[in-house]
Amino acid sequence: MKAFLRSISGRILLAAVGIGTGGAAIAAALSGQTQLVVFSIATFLMIPLGLFALGLGIDESPGGTILAVIILPFALFLYQVGMSVVLERWPGAAYLAAPFAAGVLVLAAFPRQSTRAHGAHGTHGNVAATAAPRGA
Repeated sequence: MKAFLRSISGRILLAAVGIGTGGAAIAAALSGQTQLVVFSIATFLMIPLGLFALGLGIDESPGGTILAVIILPFALFLYQVGMSVVLERWPGAAYLAAPFAAGVLVLAAFPRQSTRAHGAHGTHGNVAATAAPRGA
């Protein structure tokens, strides 16, 4: 699953989750019909981004994509119902979604690199740091 989240399709899927969660946090600051419109737009942006990511990911990571196909419809339903209840009953609690959305968007924009890819010494590809001393 880590390889899937580092792939382009996984990053697009993370961006979709971040957009939806950030939209819910923004909707919490609004009221009336504007709140409903912003929340609906954020939710409906999640769907095509998720479908695009799944279509892109079937070649890169079939296992992660199949898992996402199974989990995403239920997760989207639970997200929609849960955030609707939170926005209706406790709108202040939806502000907790803002740091989560920011974290997910940062993970989507800057995926963590494997330490194994950088070498055993953790030099991040710095050849000069691993080269032998000049006098040797």
